[in-house]
Amino acid sequence: MADEIIDLLGLTKCAHVRIGSETVRGISGGEKKRVAVALGLIAHPRVVLLDEPTTGLDSTTALDFVNAMRRLAARDATLLCTIHQPTEEIFNLFDKILVIGDGRRVYAGPPGGALE
Repeated sequence: MADEIIDLLGLTKCAHVRIGSETVRGISGGEKKRVAVALGLIAHPRVVLLDEPTTGLDSTTALDFVNAMRRLAARDATLLCTIHQPTEEIFNLFDKILVIGDGRRVYAGPPGGALE
């Protein structure tokens, strides 16, 4: 199971590298973020809550991460995440979205409907 999660999150190349610290170089910030998510996935949860999982990631890494989460969701897991400024490509990957403005629901449904 661990190897599967490592592969899913694109961590294979750094699987045997120390995470590091402020004084010891280790894996990148994006890899650290994915390791944190991997730790939460190891127990095979049915529901995964992710708060700003793409913050601090470059656009390519963010897209890869969201695609990995879609693959996880396809395996019978429910994922909920907050993303404040997704790219259009990432936005269109979501099955359903909830848009909140001033603390109220503005829209709930498929991404395409929010643009109307």
